[in-house]
Amino acid sequence: MTAKQDDGSIVNARNLLVSCASFMGGPLVGIPTTVFVTAERFAMGGPTAVPCCIATLMASIISSLLYRFAGNKFPPVIIVTLYMLAMETIHLFLIGIMYDGYQFGGAATEILGSALGMFLCTYIYFREVERRRGKGEISWI
Repeated sequence: MTAKQDDGSIVNARNLLVSCASFMGGPLVGIPTTVFVTAERFAMGGPTAVPCCIATLMASIISSLLYRFAGNKFPPVIIVTLYMLAMETIHLFLIGIMYDGYQFGGAATEILGSALGMFLCTYIYFREVERRRGKGEISWI
């Protein structure tokens, strides 16, 4: 879930992946996802590895808490979209304070891209739940 740019910076969707996993299954799904995703990012190394790992852990914890506060269900679309805007902003802020050489040129793209990704994830999730509920396949969600 990563891509390297010409300047060596890494564009990723780790926080989005961890958050979607936590929103869909709570900490039971989010924590194992976080372990693998964080280990992968740490193994990639580089000057932004530590702030990126911290941000991913924060994303997992906060999204799991939002899942719990929503009654162990996927929170509403507006909540998770605003959460993703805030989470990516915090992520880039952590990088900015922990790594002096970071260029914020693509920050807006990363923040808005992650928020759009979360919006689409939520939209698809709720649409699929309604479709399956209408067929009687799932009544427990």
